[in-house]
Amino acid sequence: MAAIVATLWFPVAALIAGLASVLLGFPIRVLVTFGDRIHAAAGLVLCWLILCLPALAYSAVFMPSWGKTTTATGP
Repeated sequence: MAAIVATLWFPVAALIAGLASVLLGFPIRVLVTFGDRIHAAAGLVLCWLILCLPALAYSAVFMPSWGKTTTATGP
């Protein structure tokens, strides 16, 4: 579940990054590569991991455990 949530945030994050890039006047490559410190592909993976960790915490807290019955499941 965390991987799905993190992947769904990519279009939103891309729009925010693109808008920030245009408004603040810096190339988007600098954002993806963390200031030219790492390769662009590694930067995308790192961005995905940064988004996945909070999504993992969200899934662990708010999603019911497998096999656990809740009141919403009915009789």
